[in-house]
Amino acid sequence: MMYFNDVNNLNELKSRFRQWAFKLHPDKGGNEKEFSAMQQEYEARYRQLKRNEEEGIQSNRNAGADQRSTIWEDLRRKYHKGPSTGPKTGPTKRKKAHKPDDDGYFNIIEVLIHLDGIIIEQCGSWLWLSGNTKEHTKALKDAGCRLARKKKMWYWRPVDAACNYRRKRGYRTMAYIRKKYGSVKITAEEEMRYYF
Repeated sequence: MMYFNDVNNLNELKSRFRQWAFKLHPDKGGNEKEFSAMQQEYEARYRQLKRNEEEGIQSNRNAGADQRSTIWEDLRRKYHKGPSTGPKTGPTKRKKAHKPDDDGYFNIIEVLIHLDGIIIEQCGSWLWLSGNTKEHTKALKDAGCRLARKKKMWYWRPVDAACNYRRKRGYRTMAYIRKKYGSVKITAEEEMRYYF
């Protein structure tokens, strides 16, 4: 490698390519053979750096997943009290549930289902929590839930389901949300039957 020996990342590679292209391009007085050799070297180095970057991202993702799983394990140990003794509801007709692989949905259900007096309601991919939430405020915050002050309910949403209704379309009532996305109450027994 003659042109890109000491380049270590893609941004540096691109800026160095621009410099060499400006010097070696035939329209700028350079030689066509040198320019094509530089271009081939650039493409080879680009593929190599791209592959290295993707491997690094993959290892970072795996490390992040390990860290997330330990956080959920800590929450389970801290707040798990055995079988739920909350209000029991009869069998409900189950709609197709949101089942993402790695956004923490099953982990949050497992943590929340063991909090006494909490009613978990799934509307779309969001979980809405009502009932005796005041008693479990710290546990809800630790689990990543947020408080919807106007609705007087807590909610949890996957990372990719962020919403900015407040700014664009105004306040949405729970009745509207239930009608639009459907609503399913989640109990410990039903959750075990449905997912396991």
